[in-house]
Amino acid sequence: MKLRATISIDFEAEDVLDARSKKREIETRLQALQATYDDLSLVVTERRPRIRPRAPAPAAVYRPAATAV
Repeated sequence: MKLRATISIDFEAEDVLDARSKKREIETRLQALQATYDDLSLVVTERRPRIRPRAPAPAAVYRPAATAV
């Protein structure tokens, strides 16, 4: 069985250099896990705040009609 564990870390950086520094710090801390787990990857993405709020949930949930056999 193959499983995936995801760890999320949200952090703020003042500029690109600060972001690189923080990424290096995370990579350093991940080295202990990398010794145990072969297939380990770090993905850093930029997150921007939403401009508009999320849409509300729909009032009714769509349920497809039963199919004839």
